[in-house]
Amino acid sequence: MIALGRGGTESQLVELLTGNVIRYDQWGRVVFKATNVGLLAGFRLWKFINERPNAHGYGHQGKVPQAQQATEWDEATAEERTRIRARAGQAREVQQRREMARIEAAAAQRAEKATNAGDWTAGPSGRTADATHAALARARAEKRARRRS
Repeated sequence: MIALGRGGTESQLVELLTGNVIRYDQWGRVVFKATNVGLLAGFRLWKFINERPNAHGYGHQGKVPQAQQATEWDEATAEERTRIRARAGQAREVQQRREMARIEAAAAQRAEKATNAGDWTAGPSGRTADATHAALARARAEKRARRRS
């Protein structure tokens, strides 16, 4: 669809995708035989599309300006980079504490609802279902936090 939108005709695309899959020399011997026709077709289409003008909003995008924090990091001294790292670490810790508090509050709410509903069944390990859910949620939050840092 993109190639057609770039001004390619159906006959051009058929020739592009099927032409010279097997190439012969002047004596009729096979010189080239495509082993992966899909890869060859994909490469030819990619090349065809990128050579066409940007008629319908397709093609290469303009330059994206560098983010302000990246510029600040590039221009920062070693001491300023240490301060930036420390601020980022503090922000991560605050976020982790908030996430843990939210998880614990949700677990307490579930436990209160379960108690009010009379559902006091314990699991085989002596834990309630809400305690298990809270522990699982805490573990997931800690894992997310480790991935981010």
